Amino acid sequence: MSNSTSLLKPRLVAGMIDYAIIVMYIIAIAIISNIYHSITQQTPQPLPPLQGELMGLFLLIIPVFCYFFFTESSSRKASIGKRLRGLQVISKTGKKGIFWRNVLKVLPWEIAHSGVHWLFYYDTQSKITPFFVYILLILPMVIVIFYAVSIILSKGHSSVYDQLTKVHLEARI
Repeated sequence: MSNSTSLLKPRLVAGMIDYAIIVMYIIAIAIISNIYHSITQQTPQPLPPLQGELMGLFLLIIPVFCYFFFTESSSRKASIGKRLRGLQVISKTGKKGIFWRNVLKVLPWEIAHSGVHWLFYYDTQSKITPFFVYILLILPMVIVIFYAVSIILSKGHSSVYDQLTKVHLEARI
C-alpha cells in the first residue's frame, strides 16, 4: 500500500480496540482491589505521591508498555488491534526502535499520572497546589495533541514518536 493511501481510519479503529483491551485490564485490577479490600475489611487509603506513582507505574504503565512492545516486536509486528485492522509496525532499527516508540507513546500517560498524584496530595493536605503540578497536568495534553496532529498529517502512517524512532505503520499485504 502506498504512502498516499490513508491508514488513518484503520489506525484509529486499531487504537480503540487496543485501548478497550487496556480498559478491561484496568477493570480487572479494580475488581481485584475491591475484592482484596472487602476480604481484609480495610478502607483504601490515599498513598503519598511517590508511592502512588510507583504503583501506577508497575500496575498500569509498564504492563501497557509491555503489551505494545511485545506484540509489535513479535513476528506479527502488531498489537491485537493493529492485527485485526491489517496493520503492522515496521522498524528500521528493529526492536530498539519499537522499544523507544512505546516509551514515547506511554510517556504522556506517565506524566499525567504524576500530576494527578501530586494534585490529589496537595488537595488532601489543604495546601496550595504548586505550579509544577499544573505543568504535569497540561504537558501530556500538549504532547498528545502534537502526536495526534502528526498522525493526521501523515494519513496514519507515522506520528512524531514513530518519526523519532524510525518506525512507521503499513498495511499488511
